[in-house]
Amino acid sequence: MNNWYEVKAKFTKQLEDGRLKRVTDTFLIDAVSHTDAEERAWNELLDQIPGEVIVTGITPKVINDIIANDEMIDYWWMCVVGYTAIDADNGYIKHIKSNILVSADRLDQAVVAIIDFVKDWQGAIKLHSIKETSIVEVLPYKPSND
Repeated sequence: MNNWYEVKAKFTKQLEDGRLKRVTDTFLIDAVSHTDAEERAWNELLDQIPGEVIVTGITPKVINDIIANDEMIDYWWMCVVGYTAIDADNGYIKHIKSNILVSADRLDQAVVAIIDFVKDWQGAIKLHSIKETSIVEVLPYKPSND
């Protein structure tokens, strides 16, 4: 299971009109600890962003699945999907919630992606919530080529 951390980083960004602006962006990083998340943030962001980068916050996030679109998508949506399952040990019905991050340009596209993702799940399925996040990029773990 992946350990996800939401990392906020402040840096200077060049806008389309050529002006420079100080911004804070949010990245989702797969890491084993806060320290690893910070190190991965530095390594990834310094390769992408010229100049000074300041990590302003690191927060662990519970994310069960990620549905990433292959196209360049500007928005990430956090969806909470509930479903029922029968406990194999005692036969009780369990209500389980799953946090699923979806990349989509619009809300309706995110809903369609979730419906397609859960179509083969067993039991009653309910979309509890869906909201746009401030995440600009998801950085999954990449093994080093040492």
